[in-house]
Amino acid sequence: RSIDGRMVFINVLLLAAYVGLLDVIGFVLATFAYVLVAPLSMGYRKPLVLAVFASVTTAAMVVIFGIVFYVPLPRGVDLFRDLSYMLY
Repeated sequence: RSIDGRMVFINVLLLAAYVGLLDVIGFVLATFAYVLVAPLSMGYRKPLVLAVFASVTTAAMVVIFGIVFYVPLPRGVDLFRDLSYMLY
């Protein structure tokens, strides 16, 4: 019932939502949203730094895993699938 316990619970829910959304909206958008929202849920309040961090982290993960190591990343469905094919 402490504040730390609530933060852990919220972050577990965020992680579950991230995993659930991977197949729907794809790796790029789900990862960007997760990396942006998770620190906000923990009290971090610098939106410009978070936006840059989320963009760089997502781009690095796509390049490293999707392009360099050829790991098939979730692409999403319909419009999200088309968007992911434009990116990588």
